[in-house]
Amino acid sequence: MKSFLTLLFLLISFSVFAGDDLTGKKIFCKKYAQYHEAVLIGFEFTSSDTVKYYASSTFKTKTYISSRAYQISTSKIYVMRGIGEQYKNETDYEIDRRNLSINRLKLKHDFAEGECDVVNTDLITLIDFELQVEKNKNLL
Repeated sequence: MKSFLTLLFLLISFSVFAGDDLTGKKIFCKKYAQYHEAVLIGFEFTSSDTVKYYASSTFKTKTYISSRAYQISTSKIYVMRGIGEQYKNETDYEIDRRNLSINRLKLKHDFAEGECDVVNTDLITLIDFELQVEKNKNLL
């Protein structure tokens, strides 16, 4: 009986945490900052503890890409400044799992509810497309 209860507990525990693997999921965000600058960021979860971070804007000529560690809770995703022991307590972004709003903790660069979506497309392709859309709005 004790073995059965232990096995049942392990199966329930595994099923509760099995749905928390974010590998393969992608988040894309777009907002307008001061002077009508479009700010674009993306997160591609490449493993159970690593995320690829993308950042671009209409003022930049190149998209910034870096790998970072992340941790999850039941309601938040905490993206660190980098990978490694030195970054384990340096949260850079805090993502709300319920509405995808994002707070950047060190700099004021927040994304409100509705400015981020879960996407299935390649993030570089999406960022390039969105930058082209913004360029097409120019009169000169």
